[in-house]
Amino acid sequence: MTRVGIFTRTTPDGPHPHREIALLRQVADANGWIETGVFVDDNGTDLRELLQAAGEGTFHIVLVWSLDRLTRSPHTFFSIYKRLNNANIRLVAVDPPFGVTRPRRSLSKEPAVRQLIEDFEAEREWVFDHGLATRPSKGLR
Repeated sequence: MTRVGIFTRTTPDGPHPHREIALLRQVADANGWIETGVFVDDNGTDLRELLQAAGEGTFHIVLVWSLDRLTRSPHTFFSIYKRLNNANIRLVAVDPPFGVTRPRRSLSKEPAVRQLIEDFEAEREWVFDHGLATRPSKGLR
């Protein structure tokens, strides 16, 4: 039997993600996967617990609604993906689909990963455009 760990994230001003968890449970059931844990992250703690459980072989798949529910940082995403991949654990996202099959091309060319990177870049530009951070200087001084 294929075991699955469900992961979602809360936002400071948002509701508890009960609906998202219910939808992910439906996806797991439809695929015949056995749920072995639900990790609801609000401050990084459950992400660490998820990665620890993955390292212990608690499940074969980490199921998320979308990759940006796992992390908004491309650097962190690739780090998590590498850890899961090294433990032979598949990362599966529902929308947009990711991980249903093993990537046949460069990971950064997968549509769901491209979307994560593009969203990150757009948020970063917004922060710079609104004066909330300064752009890094170009070249050497």
